[in-house]
Amino acid sequence: MDALRWLIVGAGAGVMLVGCAFEAPPAQPTATDYFELIIARAEAQGASEAQLAALHDGAEHGGVTYEQVDALMGDFFDCLKDAGLAPERLPDKPIAPGVRAPDYAVGLRTYTPEQGDALTQSCLTKSMDFAMEALNQQPSSVEAMNRDIFAHLPEIADCTSAHGYPLEDDANLDEIRVAVQGAIADANVECYTYSG
Repeated sequence: MDALRWLIVGAGAGVMLVGCAFEAPPAQPTATDYFELIIARAEAQGASEAQLAALHDGAEHGGVTYEQVDALMGDFFDCLKDAGLAPERLPDKPIAPGVRAPDYAVGLRTYTPEQGDALTQSCLTKSMDFAMEALNQQPSSVEAMNRDIFAHLPEIADCTSAHGYPLEDDANLDEIRVAVQGAIADANVECYTYSG
């Protein structure tokens, strides 16, 4: 990258086991419930009409798509450029099997990290943040992640057991989450992350 100072702000909400997919309550919300809540938040925080349209479409069809979020990147980048920041498109970020998200970096130019972060967050909120959150956390993405976790349970269990958190073959998501978080807290070892 050139002489600009860079702040990587990234597109994907957490895809680690301890990330967004496991912070939902034990009973996963339906797509309808999920989108009602995120649309209300987006409206209250001044999301653009284009972003709200993507969320309403996601509510109607059970989820937002990569293509819908990717289409909002242009508005996001325009907002960043208007604010004096330097956005750059990065390779897509895997979220779960069959689910990916557009990714980016933001050059700070003359701004401090705090100023750059505030300007970036303002542009995100307006242009695409809620749609990106939905892509990461909507029930279909969480279900895809959960299927992958169970497909890798033997390896996860080997790792967590080695760090004092044994798991049974029939462990549920809450038990897996506790074991993985325990291994991170005690040994700084990530026993599961989805990386594509």
